[in-house]
Amino acid sequence: MGRHILVLSLACVGSILQIIGVSWDVTSHLIRTPETFFTPSHTLLYSGVGLLLVAAIMGTKLILTRKIDSMNPVITSFKLLIIGSSLAIVAGPSDYAWHKAFGIDGLLSPTHFVLATGIIINSLAVIIGLKRMLMQVQSTFQLSMIKFLAIPAFAAWWLTMIWYVYLFVLPLSNGSHFNFNLNPVTESIIAITLLPIIDAVVLLIAVRTLNMKWSATMITLLVVLINSFTNIIPSYHLVPFLPMYIVLVVVGFLYDCMVQKSRSRVTGLNLEKSCIISSAFVGSVFYILGYPLLPITFAEPLGFSFNSMSELHDNFMVTLPGILLFTVPFGALMGSIGASVYFYATKFLGFKDRIEKTLDTRSSGEYN
Repeated sequence: MGRHILVLSLACVGSILQIIGVSWDVTSHLIRTPETFFTPSHTLLYSGVGLLLVAAIMGTKLILTRKIDSMNPVITSFKLLIIGSSLAIVAGPSDYAWHKAFGIDGLLSPTHFVLATGIIINSLAVIIGLKRMLMQVQSTFQLSMIKFLAIPAFAAWWLTMIWYVYLFVLPLSNGSHFNFNLNPVTESIIAITLLPIIDAVVLLIAVRTLNMKWSATMITLLVVLINSFTNIIPSYHLVPFLPMYIVLVVVGFLYDCMVQKSRSRVTGLNLEKSCIISSAFVGSVFYILGYPLLPITFAEPLGFSFNSMSELHDNFMVTLPGILLFTVPFGALMGSIGASVYFYATKFLGFKDRIEKTLDTRSSGEYN
């Protein structure tokens, strides 16, 4: 059990480091920071990849030496770590060869797509492993440790899912020889459809998995901090926006309050209805959560050009009132639909919330 937790701990740290590195690296390119291989963002990215590779090797050894039973559900996360890390290893030299052959590329290229796929598999592997470990741990200390690890793990998974969508919706994929940018309208449709669903469903899964007070607030706060230090602060032109991020933390706080009240039966809403309403709130602020990168997607459809990060803030503030009139209700609709589909799917598949019930028996009264 201790070895399993060690593998997942390394993978968790690697998962959060690599998404911080990716986010910071893209911002560095946009603000035209002098590019060399030895940059802080690359250091974080490849440190995360390295830790995930170590975790994958350790998981492989546990599987080959049969230190983990083949019927143990945690083994799935170790296999996913092997797959994700293998893709990352393939993507590295392939990306170098691509640059040598075709010069500068954009955000979406075949090699970047392979790397992003490896990253998202690794982040999902950590979530699956921690989620299944919650049902196996025996001591209160181990339970607390896994819950502690799950906060950054869910934040990393949330950001990784967002960035996977960004590959296709950010118009930053026009390289020296290939233009992989989609049609601007298509990019906008993908963004307004998938991002609020991702925001709502990831936080819903986190809250129902952890079954602890203030989990939504802590995860949302961590996501906000990562966005602030990787996307906002590096470009001083965007710093005036930082106070608006408070809206996201408030939404996470309201989510926790509604869930706690439904569990203690203070309101007439059951847990499912409370989560669906809370998911609508989360989905409604997807455009704010996407700042400063998501507004680049809407630049052309909204009629303004994007040339540099320095002009982004002014254009964003000018168009914000009008675009919120559309994105808030539509995001709320997509968030509630995503949560509803999640609940329907769990019931249709006959899935019972065994994790939640297990945690309830261990920490009864935590919400009371």
